[in-house]
Amino acid sequence: MTGFRDITCTLCDRHNRDVHMVGARDGLIICSVCVARCAEILDADTGVESPAGGWASRWPSKPSEGT
Repeated sequence: MTGFRDITCTLCDRHNRDVHMVGARDGLIICSVCVARCAEILDADTGVESPAGGWASRWPSKPSEGT
């Protein structure tokens, strides 16, 4: 693949082979798992109900190779 890079989430150190990376700016790289967790925290802090199944179910982990 041209331009493919191995990267990890700045917050949790998950690898881009395992999860989707949804943000990258100014050296900060955030994965979908951390975005989902942040959304759940904000929902709890504001009293808003999270979607059915939670935020993490909206961005599932990438399937492992060979499965």
